[in-house]
Amino acid sequence: MSGNSRALALRVMGIYLVFAAAWILLSDAAAKLLFPDAHTISHFQTIKGLAFVGVTAFLLYITMLGPLRRRDRETVMRLAAEDSLRAANERNEALLKAIPDMLFVLDSEGKFLDYRGPSGVTLLPPEAFIGKPISEIMPEGIALEAIAKVKSVLASRGTEFQSYQLDGGGETRYFETRLAPYGSNAVVALCRDRTERHRVESALRKSEEKLRKLSHAVEQSTSSIVITDPDGFIEYVNPRFTAVTGYTQDELIGKTPSVLKSGDTPPEVYRNLWDTISQGGEWRGEFSNRRKNGEVYWEFASISPLTDESGKITHFVGVKEDITGRKGLEEQLRHVQKMEAFGQLAGGVAHDFNNYLAVIRMQTDLLRTSGNLGPEQAACAREIEQATERASNLTNQLLLFSRRQAMRPRDIDLNANVASITRMFERLLGDGIEVRVACAAEPLMIRADPGMIDQILVNLALNARDAMPAGGVLEISTQAVEPDAAEAAGVPRAKAGRYACLTVADTGMGISPEHLPHVFEPFFTTKDVGKGTGLGLATVFGIVEQHEGWLDVSSKPGSGTVFRLHFPLLARLAPEAPAQEPPLTTGCCEPDCILVVEDDASLRQLIRKVLEREGHRVCEAATGVKALSKWDECRGRIGLLLTDLVMPDGMSGIEVAGTLRKSKPDLRVVFMSGYNPETAGKDCPEFEEARFLPKPFGAADLSGIVRDAFDGHPAS
Repeated sequence: MSGNSRALALRVMGIYLVFAAAWILLSDAAAKLLFPDAHTISHFQTIKGLAFVGVTAFLLYITMLGPLRRRDRETVMRLAAEDSLRAANERNEALLKAIPDMLFVLDSEGKFLDYRGPSGVTLLPPEAFIGKPISEIMPEGIALEAIAKVKSVLASRGTEFQSYQLDGGGETRYFETRLAPYGSNAVVALCRDRTERHRVESALRKSEEKLRKLSHAVEQSTSSIVITDPDGFIEYVNPRFTAVTGYTQDELIGKTPSVLKSGDTPPEVYRNLWDTISQGGEWRGEFSNRRKNGEVYWEFASISPLTDESGKITHFVGVKEDITGRKGLEEQLRHVQKMEAFGQLAGGVAHDFNNYLAVIRMQTDLLRTSGNLGPEQAACAREIEQATERASNLTNQLLLFSRRQAMRPRDIDLNANVASITRMFERLLGDGIEVRVACAAEPLMIRADPGMIDQILVNLALNARDAMPAGGVLEISTQAVEPDAAEAAGVPRAKAGRYACLTVADTGMGISPEHLPHVFEPFFTTKDVGKGTGLGLATVFGIVEQHEGWLDVSSKPGSGTVFRLHFPLLARLAPEAPAQEPPLTTGCCEPDCILVVEDDASLRQLIRKVLEREGHRVCEAATGVKALSKWDECRGRIGLLLTDLVMPDGMSGIEVAGTLRKSKPDLRVVFMSGYNPETAGKDCPEFEEARFLPKPFGAADLSGIVRDAFDGHPAS
């Protein structure tokens, strides 16, 4: 019994004794005073006893009512506390079961006092932990760190964290432990297995890294990339897209790619594109688009849909390449191929035409030297000869364009050539045109035919004169240039290297953009009928190509025209060979029969006629194969081979000469052709000590070269 309860009992007992003593004494005294007889006093005593019992019982009730009520309240509170504790325990148990962690209780030395596995199930039986130090369970390094953190928690009454990994069973598992105080001399450790989270985080990091690389690649891509929503509205463009189009991202987001339309791409292309990608396919093709500044450009595009897991199209992505440069090169290639075709056609026509002109010219020579013509017939013969000369000049221009004209190259200083020919330009161009010449300070040595260089300058000067009917300025300049591969890439046939650049610029009316691509085509002219053949610039083109150079032209209407011609520079001027005295003429020697090989029958018969008139014996052959048969018949009598370079049966004049010289090394050879001998292989041995007779030729030319060959004069 507690002190409070004992004091309460003593108070109740004292009150009761006082009340009882007072009741007895007072009641007895009162009874004697009030009731004289003993019988009445007896009844009073009975009533008094009953009243005493009642009062005593009432007083006891009153006295015990408070403590009993307190006891009841305490019982109710105890039961409520027990219920609350039980509920709390149930909640804690449920909470412990729900926590995906292992729970350890360790003392200050790191000994396990309790252990519970995740979700209420122990991974190992408690006896595997309880009572054992952590150093027996965990690797040494992890155990020492854990003990240090236990002591830190007990000292600071705070919390500590420990992360570590355990290797076992071919797998690495990752854990994280949180330590907190548990009483005065223990800590509770919640240990969570973070292996799966570590795997997810690692995968997320890799995914983020991959996404970062992808984003970087898209941002840095040299291709234009655009992403639209399913309705075609732009959601993203990369920096390359804005650089190509000239629009900013803000100007493009929310709009459709139709803002780039130039109007040159047919509508059916866009319909086909939309039908293809809206059905889930990939579309590839080319567009002609327009930049923000109005400039038209070409691009190759690959456009495909992006879908979600259900296969629904969520976006469209377009990857585009600016192919304007490639389109330009393709156009240049087509132009070069067309020029090559023109050249082949022009060369073929000129070859046949030269045969006809040779016949006309030699027939005219025979007529004029016959002595049987009257004055009128002689005048007609001169007219025919002059017309033949003009026709020959025309074919020469065709051959120059096709790079089949005979060229007599030597090492020259381009500056000297320009200075020499431009002295006559004042008389050639008239008073209204000012000629300005600016040559490089150092010599520009090139391997060229001086006459052809002069022809280039004359043709360009005459074109400039026609472009400046009211007068103007013609500037001619030279300089050494060394374009690199990038600079040469935009010009057909251009190559990197050292070149002598000849620039001819005028201040005339210029060339319209639609005419500029065609200026080097043969017979193309913007002049009135009868004022030009259309071969001037074609001839310039052919000469430059024949010299292994290249040229380009730039012009705008009203702003003049600039031609830039590039010739390969030589390292230095080659010394001129000393002049040699021709050997003494030995006279015509045996054998003197000439084997003439020419596929054109008229020309072949005329050559025979001229040679026989000069006293030579002649054997004829129409082809190289037939020439070999003639050789077998009369090789002992043949002293000279006069052969065309190009013949129809597949055996060239060079091959004929090579075959015959194997059996007769001292055989004299004269090649004849309307083509440039370099195109037929002038560097081969068969050209050594041989002569070349360009078509068309006259009877005197033929007689002279044959005479020189028999007399032993060196070939020029």
